[in-house]
Amino acid sequence: MRIHFLKIAIGIFFSVALFFVSCQNRKAVISAEIKKLLPEGKIPFEVLDSMEITERQTELTYKFAEAYRENMDAFNAYFEKTRNNQEAKYPENEILSENEFFEYNGFFEKGVKLLPSRTEIIEVMYSSNNRISFKANGGLAGIFSLITYHEKTNTFDLANRYTLEFIDTVNVETSTNAFQEPWKGYNWRFEYPKDMVEMPSSMETINKMTMEQYKITLGRLSSGKTVIIIELKHFQEGNWLVNVHVPIRME
Repeated sequence: MRIHFLKIAIGIFFSVALFFVSCQNRKAVISAEIKKLLPEGKIPFEVLDSMEITERQTELTYKFAEAYRENMDAFNAYFEKTRNNQEAKYPENEILSENEFFEYNGFFEKGVKLLPSRTEIIEVMYSSNNRISFKANGGLAGIFSLITYHEKTNTFDLANRYTLEFIDTVNVETSTNAFQEPWKGYNWRFEYPKDMVEMPSSMETINKMTMEQYKITLGRLSSGKTVIIIELKHFQEGNWLVNVHVPIRME
């Protein structure tokens, strides 16, 4: 009996040890990749804050927003079913016809192209305690001054208040995306409530809820350029206190 117990204990010990080593190896790999994505020094980045959009897309966007506002439950039910790979019928409404609805969806399936409005310099600074901090001028200064990467824990710190944990990797294999080329990357996130899937459909519930989600994505395009996506969202009792989405691309 003791020998059998000893074998189980040894097996558990080595399983835990291998898991720990695997996590440490993953952190080392990601940290090494981050140093390639963010070399030390001053780097010009394009701020991608506008979209390539036609008059027809603009027209349908306004109509969709109005239709969604008037018949939220039907639209949410449609999107819930499509997320679960279930058959879903067109959400009937008096504003957006069935043909217009699927035409509108088709624009996004092809990928909306982001366009740069300006170039800003971001300084990437390495410290002796294995941290990476940032300094920027212009419109990006306020956001990047709040961010620090900690190599030891593979986490981002936001405003010395929120810790963004590593979540998963990104592998976009087609060009039907905002950057118009394949890319790979990494995601870090803090969210409250934890593991929140989606906004509730009831307006009464929405007006009572509080939600915070902060997300950083680092990646490399197939062309070799680094991309950074920063998303900051704070919703409280029916109002967005913070709603920032900043994608930038190395020039």
